[in-house]
Amino acid sequence: MDYFIKKGYKENVNSNGEVVERYSAPPLDKVFQVSVYNYARKLLLKNKLNNVIEFGTGSGYKLNKYFSSICDDIAGIDYPHSITYSEKKYPNIKWFSEDFDNLSDFQLAEKYDLVMSIDVIEHLVSPENLLESMKIVSHENTYILLSTPERDLVRGAESMGPPENKKHVREWNQSEFREFITSMGFEIISHENLEAFKPTIRQKFYHLRKGINNNTCQVILCKLKSQS
Repeated sequence: MDYFIKKGYKENVNSNGEVVERYSAPPLDKVFQVSVYNYARKLLLKNKLNNVIEFGTGSGYKLNKYFSSICDDIAGIDYPHSITYSEKKYPNIKWFSEDFDNLSDFQLAEKYDLVMSIDVIEHLVSPENLLESMKIVSHENTYILLSTPERDLVRGAESMGPPENKKHVREWNQSEFREFITSMGFEIISHENLEAFKPTIRQKFYHLRKGINNNTCQVILCKLKSQS
């Protein structure tokens, strides 16, 4: 499949066509993509959305922290090892286990007002499976939120891969990601860059002094493309 990434770009895949490294346990970080979760939380509150589902929840910590106090109907999907951890930790959330690169017959009856996947798509050999699954749980007015690193801002415009993070299969720049998401049948509402992680005060001063841009996480807000 054409992922709209520039010609000659090298991906992180082994001889079996699998990503070089995969998570064997749920990531437990609390500082990455905080800006995206805050963005999603504000979106839910502003539009009075009734329910939310996240594809790729990791430990479930951020889904629980940013949504449990404002929404009663929350669901999360991830690999079995993550779901086993999350079910015990956050029993108030509905959990489903899936392998996004090996989806066979994904179905959920419920449709959600907010469907999100935060910095997951770059980990997948076949990201189209993730996007098609997100469509299944969306209705015509669903807000769909996707984020991923902006390659040019993180690696430099000259980067031809493979990603330095061996758990990333591929990384898109802003124009490539926009084209890919549009090609998959989504109508983009907004596309912007947010902070990749929540810096400490010392890190903020260091970034200012060195001119480092921490707004390297690109976020697309979209809906299903109208069939009319």
